[in-house]
Amino acid sequence: MHSNRHTNHHDDSGNLGFIVFTTGIFQLYYFEYTENHESPISKVRRFNIKPPCQYYAIVGSFKGLICLDDLKDRFCICNPTTKEYVTLPKPNYKINSGRDFFTAIGFGYLPSTNEYKVVVVDKVEKEPNFVEVLEYTPGSHNGWRNIEKFNQKIEYIVCGWRQGIFSNAALHWMDTTRKIIIFDLADEKFGEHLSPPPLPSGHIKLGVLGGFFVQ
Repeated sequence: MHSNRHTNHHDDSGNLGFIVFTTGIFQLYYFEYTENHESPISKVRRFNIKPPCQYYAIVGSFKGLICLDDLKDRFCICNPTTKEYVTLPKPNYKINSGRDFFTAIGFGYLPSTNEYKVVVVDKVEKEPNFVEVLEYTPGSHNGWRNIEKFNQKIEYIVCGWRQGIFSNAALHWMDTTRKIIIFDLADEKFGEHLSPPPLPSGHIKLGVLGGFFVQ
């Protein structure tokens, strides 16, 4: 319903749009950037949303929906325009009972099936070269689905930025070895790693803008 409403009524200004939130107290803002305006920042809007938990991190956003993580393995998907939200059940994991956080998480959209996806990746306990992937499709009523255990070695996600970058129907993460890890939402499999260009040492965060990766 949301996707159809978004397609039929979305007013695309053609400008770059950004969603940001303040730390400490949860507050979302939306603004647009344009090079043809006296002020490069325009159309600033604040969303007054009260999620069920006090502290959140943004997992990702797409087509007007935002996925939030309460840092305790619980996710919330909200529509900042209508102020509606739904809280997802906690994943049923048995792979690493001693860990504090999932290795990696992500939120994306699959155009071929018109579905949003929440993905969590975690290392398998006592098997350092394996990870297990769980997936949740809002609206499917299937709950969390254990996709598969993969022979995939993932080091710590760089800077603690475990939220994946969504682009071209796939989620992307960068670990501390500087390799970009790709998980295809359509095939539900990991793709071949990408190597970023040579960069100075230090913490680097991965992003995407206009279909291109930025660091």
